[in-house]
Amino acid sequence: FEDCLAYRGAAISTNYNENLSANLLIENCQFLKNHVVQYAGAISVFGDNTRVINCIFDSNTAYNDIEGVTPYGGAIQVGLNSGLARGYVYNCKFFNNYVQPKDEEAHGGAGCVRDGVIYENCLFINNSAAQGGALTYHASGLIKNCTFINNTATANPGGALYIYDKGNKFINCSFIGNSITASQKKGGAIYIWELGGTNAFKNCLFMNNSLTGYGAAIYCDKGKAIT
Repeated sequence: FEDCLAYRGAAISTNYNENLSANLLIENCQFLKNHVVQYAGAISVFGDNTRVINCIFDSNTAYNDIEGVTPYGGAIQVGLNSGLARGYVYNCKFFNNYVQPKDEEAHGGAGCVRDGVIYENCLFINNSAAQGGALTYHASGLIKNCTFINNTATANPGGALYIYDKGNKFINCSFIGNSITASQKKGGAIYIWELGGTNAFKNCLFMNNSLTGYGAAIYCDKGKAIT
């Protein structure tokens, strides 16, 4: 899928209902240079038991100049805010995806994550957004055996990840060379705006992440924070 253009989900988009669009499998696909106005540069898929396996997402974008419309999710969005739509993203690669930072709220260079979605064995390199250079989490979920390299937040916190308000588990993940280019910001690799849950890290590596503000690896703003 290459050079597709849409308002949301340029290459593949489903009904915004976990039951009507359930059991979708996207496997062994490449998504290259697709563009959306609002969110999910390549795919926006919302059904229960959605599986995205062995796919490559390269140079997909989300941006616009529309007043009041904040772009997010440069490549992908899986799941719903309701937490009823389980999703699984496995062995996928995300390269050079970005959300054009028309304002400081533009987020999730590679994707925007909802409840019940698992990312496993995925690679994120050179993705960028105003905040959450690779992923933004409005969710509780699991990230396992994933690697984040040279992702960038250009205006706000979270060089690789921006976590809003729920707990997540990170197992065997690596965060290398992620950064924030704006001055006096927080969380060179991960920024946690923690209001509810606990974020657990097990066997994770943080190396050469950078910023000019606070917390080159992790910055936790409030709440239960980290175990």
